[in-house]
Amino acid sequence: MKTLLTKNQIKSACSKDDLKPALKGAYYQPKENRLTTCDGFMIIHYPVQSNENDSTAILPTDIFPSTAKEAQNSTYEINGQAKRSHNGMIQLADFITEKYPDYKAVTPKDNPCFEIGIDLMKLKQLCDALPMSESKDKAVKLSFIAKQSAVLFETIHHENKIEGLIMPVRLK
Repeated sequence: MKTLLTKNQIKSACSKDDLKPALKGAYYQPKENRLTTCDGFMIIHYPVQSNENDSTAILPTDIFPSTAKEAQNSTYEINGQAKRSHNGMIQLADFITEKYPDYKAVTPKDNPCFEIGIDLMKLKQLCDALPMSESKDKAVKLSFIAKQSAVLFETIHHENKIEGLIMPVRLK
């Protein structure tokens, strides 16, 4: 397998819950050239380059490199265990021996009626700007009104509604 993903990127998209050990790793599917992560609330499919002899497995996050520079020079063999090679050094890790959930069962099969682009830095800025609720929750309701329209958001803080919008960006 070949990928430029780092440990931080993978860990950010995996569960931290010890009661969900399969979700604490990345599900590698060589036939689909895909690495899937899930934290119980979001699923991300990353494209990867698979090797011919790689096997399907749940990879521990620690097999991935810490830096993007390291990732550029890393190669993986996923067969019986995870093996990462980087500049002559080898790192080995055992697979997570759990069953990965059937994420396809919860993935919508219909195409979206429209697509809208959201600047991720603005979305992060929004998340940072909103206060947490009394239950330490930072949930935000997003409303997609119409194609190329602003995305409306709202949340409740101390029984007060905080609302606004995020302007769309052009997708290439």
